[in-house]
Amino acid sequence: RGAGGYGREFVAQGFGHWSPDPQRDLVDAARWAVDEKIAAPGRLGIWGWSYGGLSTFTVLSQWPDEFACGIAMYGLSDLEAFATRIGRGRSLAEVQRRIGDPSSDEGRARLREQSPLTHADRVTRPLLVTHGGRDITALPSQSQRFVEALAERHHPVTYLLYPEEPHDYR
Repeated sequence: RGAGGYGREFVAQGFGHWSPDPQRDLVDAARWAVDEKIAAPGRLGIWGWSYGGLSTFTVLSQWPDEFACGIAMYGLSDLEAFATRIGRGRSLAEVQRRIGDPSSDEGRARLREQSPLTHADRVTRPLLVTHGGRDITALPSQSQRFVEALAERHHPVTYLLYPEEPHDYR
């Protein structure tokens, strides 16, 4: 739910709850693969970029024991901050319709609760995070703040910043 590439209706199913509901689908799929003996328990990793980076951050912080490791490329960690910015080719109203509206106390609280940054202290698995320094869609601070939260707890994380790269690496 919510990811692009599967049609408008599929994207719309994620409106208003970018996290953690759609990521629960990923956890359910991984559990199914283990149950069907397609994947080995304890040996699955999760990898995503942009919205998928949000998914990686969310899954590792909400279901800390489901995956052995993760890779997040230019992911989002703070939905409240992201919802206040106009993304590439999108209006602020569209961004807020998709993610949530931070203009009320209730809306801000909901976005904070849904943000992986709020739950970074629950991450237990190794994580590789990358971000482009010229990313204007998901600002580098989205990854940096998550990495800093992990570093404060002395959690192993590798962070690679590519200073000349935009949102989608060239």
